[in-house]
Amino acid sequence: MGEEQAKIHALNKIISIIDEKASIYKNERKSMPSARAIAEKN
Repeated sequence: MGEEQAKIHALNKIISIIDEKASIYKNERKSMPSARAIAEKN
């Protein structure tokens, strides 16, 4: 069970890093209407 916990912990870490980068990226591009249009399509 310990190995399973470690995998889950690693995945959560990766997800939070990706999430952080995504929100930074979104904030940087908010002024661009085309970026917003692309984001709304997904």
